[in-house]
Amino acid sequence: MLKTRIVSAIVMIAVLAAVLFWSSARIWQWATVALVLLAAWEWARLAGLVKPWTQWSYALVIAAMTAWGMHQDVSDALPRWLTLLWLFVIPFILYQYARSEGRWHFKSPLPLLLLGFVVLFPFAWALFHALLRFGPEVVLWWMVLVWLADSGAYFAGRALGRRKLAPAISPGKTWEGVIGGATAALLGAWLGAWWLAQKGVPDFFNGPFFWLGLIAAFSVIGDLFESVLKRWAGMKDSSQLIPGHGGVLDRIDSLLFALPWMWVVAMESVA
Repeated sequence: MLKTRIVSAIVMIAVLAAVLFWSSARIWQWATVALVLLAAWEWARLAGLVKPWTQWSYALVIAAMTAWGMHQDVSDALPRWLTLLWLFVIPFILYQYARSEGRWHFKSPLPLLLLGFVVLFPFAWALFHALLRFGPEVVLWWMVLVWLADSGAYFAGRALGRRKLAPAISPGKTWEGVIGGATAALLGAWLGAWWLAQKGVPDFFNGPFFWLGLIAAFSVIGDLFESVLKRWAGMKDSSQLIPGHGGVLDRIDSLLFALPWMWVVAMESVA
């Protein structure tokens, strides 16, 4: 199992590097749409759609809307408003679920299916347009910040964790882990801003690096929300598409929350 996990991780990193640094913007666009297609299929399964044709129909609609939005280059006001909606709706769901100790749930798949677009479209928009506006180094930096936050939270939680963050949702997560993740992300944000400055990337990254680090730390919200979805669906993983890792959503759940807000912070800093 560990060997499979390592091999899959190496393959994913190699594919990411190839598409990010050595391909065209059009290939990056369609790679993003393909990622959204698979994530939306998993989202449909977690939301409660049972029949494969309904799952893939939903996934195709979300992917088509994402592709259309990128192609039309719609105003970034839409993903910003959707990201703001994300900020209020997701914590509300987490609060209701935690307060009820896991008993609260939606009676229909419809709210979760609508929420899928609210979450996936801003993520795809940020992923695609960050490459066009700021370059592959910045996209990679944002991803690394989230990975640092996840790793810092994991190791700090194992070593120091005492106070549970949301036991009804994810019993293993602690406040000490969140602090450890924030510390790792802030350090990575500062080092990344310095590294990018050496490469000639605009100095505006030296201003909001603190906020980028905090956003990476609070990407735990995306992880917690996917945990709620999996508990509602009675699934351990969102799928088995990635050997040793589970599904696409299992790998990008933290990025779903972090990347749109990183995009907003970066755009505000150059406005």
